[in-house]
Amino acid sequence: MEVDNYKNLSHYLSVNMNWFTSPASWGWVAVIVAVVAVILQAVQVWLQNKTTREQLRVNFYLELRKQFDSPEFRRARGYLAQQFLAKDFQEGIITTPTHDEIQETVMNFFEDMGTLLRRGYLDSELITDTFSYYGLGWWNVCKEYIIEERKTHNNDPTLFSDFEKLATLWKDWPVAGIKDFLFEELRA
Repeated sequence: MEVDNYKNLSHYLSVNMNWFTSPASWGWVAVIVAVVAVILQAVQVWLQNKTTREQLRVNFYLELRKQFDSPEFRRARGYLAQQFLAKDFQEGIITTPTHDEIQETVMNFFEDMGTLLRRGYLDSELITDTFSYYGLGWWNVCKEYIIEERKTHNNDPTLFSDFEKLATLWKDWPVAGIKDFLFEELRA
C-alpha cells in the first residue's frame, strides 16, 4: 500500500515538474508575473493618489486657517461686526444693514469654505472643529441680509447657498447670543 502511495506521488510530481520545466509553461509563468506586477502597480498608484488627496485637503484647511487668522481677515470680521452693531437692536434682533452698508468678505469666506467642502476638497471634521462656532455665529448674524440679497437678485437661492449648507451642518453647535458674538468678533 505504501508503495502505491509512493508511485502515485512520484507520478504526480513527475507530471507536474515536467509541466513546470517545459518551455511552453514559462510563457504562462511570465503572464502571471506580469499580471501580478500590474496589480501591484495599480495598488501603489491608488495609494499614492489617496495620500495626495488627503494632503491637498489638509493644505486647503491650513490655508483657510491662515486666512481666518490673518490681520486682514480679523479686521474684516471686526468691521462686519461693527456694521451690524451700528444698527438698532430691538429685543435682541438686529436690523439688517443694506447691500451698500455691508462688506461681504466674511460671508464669501464661509461660502468658499462650503463650496470646497461640497466638492470634497475639505475634511468636514477638521473644519467643524475649527470653524463651526464662527461660521454658525456669522450665519445667525447674516442670514436675514442673505435672504434680502436673494430677493434682490430674483430670488436666487444659490447666493451664499454653500454658506447656508455649512450652517445646516453645524446647526447643533452652541453659539453665544448674537450681540455677544458680535462683540467678541469686534475684539478679534
